[in-house]
Amino acid sequence: MQITESSIHHRYCAIPQSVQRRILKHPLCSNLFLTEIGYEDNKVFHPFTTSKAANHYLLVYVAKGAGWYRVKNKKYTATENDFFVLPVKYANALEWSDENPWSIYWAYFSGSQAANIVKHLTENDVAPRKAKPLVGRVAQFNDILHHLELMENIENLVYANSRFYTFLCSFRLMVLSARKYAKKDGVIQSIEYMRENI
Repeated sequence: MQITESSIHHRYCAIPQSVQRRILKHPLCSNLFLTEIGYEDNKVFHPFTTSKAANHYLLVYVAKGAGWYRVKNKKYTATENDFFVLPVKYANALEWSDENPWSIYWAYFSGSQAANIVKHLTENDVAPRKAKPLVGRVAQFNDILHHLELMENIENLVYANSRFYTFLCSFRLMVLSARKYAKKDGVIQSIEYMRENI
């Protein structure tokens, strides 16, 4: 088990291979599971993973600041509230901006449904996307990280990996306006009218 929390600026948890083998055997975790997760604030990104698996990915969420990364010799810049997902083979050239260093939440994940999750999030595009600000997203991340640190029992692993599903899906969550669908649905139109005329 590799856990480090030298300060609030740097925290991570790497899941040992022996624990990953237990996860793979569990029916609630094998579809999607974390192998490494962390937070970096003004520090160089140096994960432990050496995986070359085709269904292994890196998610990065930029909480503040800016940075950049390269994929196939193309440079991408990511700024506050951006996220991107990279196949693990490209997840080795990330740097912060010298003028405005980023703070990032990141996670390596795999599983039989990992490729489908990535397609849902990014449509397999490695370019950064803007995430809607969401209250509780960072708290959710910290909760996942906390329970992974308690990996001695399978219950914590199941909880952390199950919650990771909702954490990932939060990046595609949209706040839709009922007004947009008012002409199509009379019930929604009535609710909108009542909200505006309380």
